[in-house]
Amino acid sequence: MIGPHTHRGDVLRATTEEEYDVLVVEGERTAGAVTERLESADETFTLTEAVVHTADDVDDRVTDTECIVCGPTLGANGRSAVLSAVGCRDICRCPVVVVCETAQACESLLGRDVVTDCIPGSQLGQSPTLACRISTHIESYRTRQALANADRAKLQILETLREAVSQQEVGTAFCRLLVNAYGSQCAWIRTTQGRGELTRQWAAGDTGYVSDVLDADTRATEPSIRAFQTGDVTAFAPINGEDGGWQATAAEHGFGSAVGVPIAYQGTVFGALSVYDEMCSIPSGTRDFLSWFAQIVGYALRAAAWREAVLSAAPVAVEVELTDESVPLIDSLQGLPDETRLSVLSAIPREEAVLYVIELDEGPPDEALPRLERASEGVAVLTERPPRFEALFRQPTPETVLMTHGGQLVSVSVTPEAVVMTVAVRSEQRVEGLFDAFESEYDAVSIGAVWSRGTEEPTGYGDIAEALTHRQRQVLEFAYLNGYFDQPRRHNTTEIAKKLGLSRQTVSQHLRTAQRKLLRELLEPER
Repeated sequence: MIGPHTHRGDVLRATTEEEYDVLVVEGERTAGAVTERLESADETFTLTEAVVHTADDVDDRVTDTECIVCGPTLGANGRSAVLSAVGCRDICRCPVVVVCETAQACESLLGRDVVTDCIPGSQLGQSPTLACRISTHIESYRTRQALANADRAKLQILETLREAVSQQEVGTAFCRLLVNAYGSQCAWIRTTQGRGELTRQWAAGDTGYVSDVLDADTRATEPSIRAFQTGDVTAFAPINGEDGGWQATAAEHGFGSAVGVPIAYQGTVFGALSVYDEMCSIPSGTRDFLSWFAQIVGYALRAAAWREAVLSAAPVAVEVELTDESVPLIDSLQGLPDETRLSVLSAIPREEAVLYVIELDEGPPDEALPRLERASEGVAVLTERPPRFEALFRQPTPETVLMTHGGQLVSVSVTPEAVVMTVAVRSEQRVEGLFDAFESEYDAVSIGAVWSRGTEEPTGYGDIAEALTHRQRQVLEFAYLNGYFDQPRRHNTTEIAKKLGLSRQTVSQHLRTAQRKLLRELLEPER
């Protein structure tokens, strides 16, 4: 299980353990002064002894410990071998404490970068002093490890967010991250997809367990369901196979512990993460780490769902009208002529805000711009003809409410009086739930026309674009709106990639593929 004392569990904070792992290096097997002092100290030390004379005597134990203590009988050759071995470590060198005969010898050794502390032999008899200094150095070492591993974890998660765009990619990538980078035996993500119960799933590691649990219908109290129902972290350690149900299945797969964590976005729980390990205990810090991890997953899944929604059609499309002036875009048009109207061409969630690309269909551009600046977090003019702006608005917005409840956005038209959204859902039964979601956030909501399967569906795209994937459509559309195809270009590939949160290589690849597909559909329709 992800926990302290390993890089997996130190991703958030250092933890204090009762035991300290110390390697005592001497020059004689009979020398045990340091070992005796540490064993008699109040602190509990896990001690390993090694005898070193030359570099040939240095083995892997010297570089696989939390602290190395060079005893007073260690000769100059042996000491140099130990210090060289520690100096070869690239990341988080463990502390090295040297016990010397005299204070003068300590002063010369402290000039070495590898030496953390030097204690004169005259102070060796002071057990509390020796033990206290060593434990202090180990705590500092653990803190450095925690910070370094936190940085590595953030880089891994950032890379996942950059590369994974669809919900399928996000869910699978984060499960694999827990298994491959943090050593979990099985990671399982489930979401509601707007149905009120956990249905959709992604898993990594021992996925056979997931299949067995679902097939046996033993999931009633499985950690992800408990976490989803309660909204709190649920932990089982040790797993007791005699209790039957999912625990019996987990025990058969060799799991000793499990943690379930709710996945939420803007206060709405829409899924759960469960993590299994062979350890029968849950180390300190695991719950905090997984809660933090689940927050990242929640944001990533909702962002991916929104991206898919912008460019996807569905069997049922609904017209939703909002007249609440708290809607950011309605507020931005207050004071303008009644005939003023703008359209949302694109919208991308960015942490606590939404980045809009909007076009002013009717109304005075010179009056609309200052009002957009007043109501938003920032505005940039993309083109003057037609008047297009890029504006950042704080969440929640109607688009994020829609995304949170599983809907898909087709189009948005805004006037000083109302926002009219065309929203796609998967079934007519979900229209009522979508209406409730908007009504809980805004004061004035009404449902207009509904398109169903068999009638014209407002996809926003012609047949020529059907060959494109969701990601290719999104990248192509956003690049077009940001002047990538203009002469001269108003934004290059690097700038487009930064706005979308993707790598430049990924954006370039999608643009080339999308253009090739569109040209083939246009020039070789028979294919």
